[in-house]
Amino acid sequence: MQIPQMKGIGFANVRSYVREYHGAAAWQRVMNELSAADRNEVETAIAIGWYEVKLFARLLRAVDRACGQGDLSLLREIGAAEADLDLNRVLRVFLRILTPSQIFKVEGRLWSHFQDSGSWDSVKVPGGVDASLFGWEVDAALCEELAGYLVRLVQFTGGKGASVYHRTCRVRGHDRCVFEYRFSE
Repeated sequence: MQIPQMKGIGFANVRSYVREYHGAAAWQRVMNELSAADRNEVETAIAIGWYEVKLFARLLRAVDRACGQGDLSLLREIGAAEADLDLNRVLRVFLRILTPSQIFKVEGRLWSHFQDSGSWDSVKVPGGVDASLFGWEVDAALCEELAGYLVRLVQFTGGKGASVYHRTCRVRGHDRCVFEYRFSE
């Protein structure tokens, strides 16, 4: 069985988020939460490298313990900040030509550039989109971070009042994660 991998840009974005919003000392607290091996890998990660998705989940959990409440509630904020870092102002202007519903079709195609596992299927429903993610790593921290990232993408396309409910999750034994995004266009 292949170990799910992701691009290192996520690690760089999380480091930037912690340093900007919580300070350099907070980043050191995050590093202290990790094992020596994980700490070394996170500190040497490069944006274009490939790393285990489980390592990213451990990093997110360490950030939540060091900078949040340890209950994963900080991770949606981190996901939104990562979207801000990933998509510069010029790209955000181009995203405005998409409707909030269309962003999920684009995300489905872009996913494989940053993740080597998982696939998306989305269905437009009244007031939003139900997006299903199949075959990705199983960890609640990843789901919370991803939910925040995609809410921010909906906002970039002009979606107002964007929210998400993660009703079905592989962590709870389901065959997929379903994110119910609601917004007005």
